[in-house]
Amino acid sequence: MQSGATSLNFGRIMRGPLSIGGGVVFGRRLADCVRDTAVDEVKQRLLSGEYYQGWEADRIPPLQDRLLPALVLRCVQHLLAWGIQEEGLFRYAFGEIWVPGTRTYLHRSRLSGRASRVNRLRAEFDQGVDYNLVECDTCDVDPHVISSLFKAYLRERELARRHSIA
Repeated sequence: MQSGATSLNFGRIMRGPLSIGGGVVFGRRLADCVRDTAVDEVKQRLLSGEYYQGWEADRIPPLQDRLLPALVLRCVQHLLAWGIQEEGLFRYAFGEIWVPGTRTYLHRSRLSGRASRVNRLRAEFDQGVDYNLVECDTCDVDPHVISSLFKAYLRERELARRHSIA
């Protein structure tokens, strides 16, 4: 069960909060984030020194075996399971845009995830909690919530990279 006043099913807890000060995902160097938050199987291989850095040309490792923060892995797994047929997950903005050189507006819409659920999941992952989001209750966490969380992470990665934190 997740912390907080209401009980939302984010899926099975794979790892509880980490005892590292501050956030462990957002606003951190990618290498540190992977080291601290990769799924447990990958972390164990990293610590034992048996993680192979290169990929054989004919074998790309499965998603769950790659050096990724748990947040990235779990978001992608959820979107592959529940979001493939979902419309509007990665649309850019809401409203109308004037198309220069024409007399037309393009209408763009975005179905973003519920901000309270995005923020709650963000806080959980930023504490190091790892949820199997494929097992979530899709009434509590739909693909729009997950795509909003994933986009927030990617936006902050880009900002960190631009400011040489990456």
